[in-house]
Amino acid sequence: MLSPSEITTRNGPLKTPIRLDIGAGVHPMKGWTAMDRVAMPGIDIVHDFLDFPWPFEDGSVSEARAEHVIEHIPHLCLCCRKQQDPFFAFFDEVWRVLRPSGKLYLISPHSDSRRAWSDPTHCRAINEQTLMYLSNDVRHSRGVGHYQVHCNFDAQYEFVIDDKGKIQDLRATLVKLV
Repeated sequence: MLSPSEITTRNGPLKTPIRLDIGAGVHPMKGWTAMDRVAMPGIDIVHDFLDFPWPFEDGSVSEARAEHVIEHIPHLCLCCRKQQDPFFAFFDEVWRVLRPSGKLYLISPHSDSRRAWSDPTHCRAINEQTLMYLSNDVRHSRGVGHYQVHCNFDAQYEFVIDDKGKIQDLRATLVKLV
C-alpha cells in the first residue's frame, strides 16, 4: 500500500486528506483526486475501482464520491460464487480507505426509473433498500449477518424527481461508522 506522499498524480504528489472521485470518467470533479481505469484528461490515478486493494492507506480519504458508478458493478458468475460479491467488495474498500466519519456521496439511477436498465452497461438496479445492506445493524436485524461484507455505513438518501413527478435517481450520503 502506498502512502499518500508516495502517490504521484499528473498534478504532482497526492495531498492529504484525499477527496477521491471514484470512476470519475470524462467529468472529474475539480479539486478532487480523480481515479478511473482509463487514462483520460483530468484523471489523476489510473486504477480500476474493482481491482482491490486500491493504492491508498487505510483511513487516508476524507470524502469520496461515486456518481453513476455502482450500477455498473457486475455480479459474480456461478463459478466464482465463493468469492466476495463485487458490490460488497467495493463498499468494503471504500470503508477501508475512508477516515472515521468519512463520507461517500453516491448518485445512481433508481430502480423504479427506466434509466436503471436503459443503459446496457448497467448490471444492477439500486434503490434505498439496497443501501441498507451496508449497515451492520440492518444486516443482523434482517438475518443476513453472515453475508461476506464488513463495512458499516449510515445511509441518508433523497430522490431526484423529473418534471413529471417520477423518480429518476437516488442520491445518497453514506457515513462511515466504526
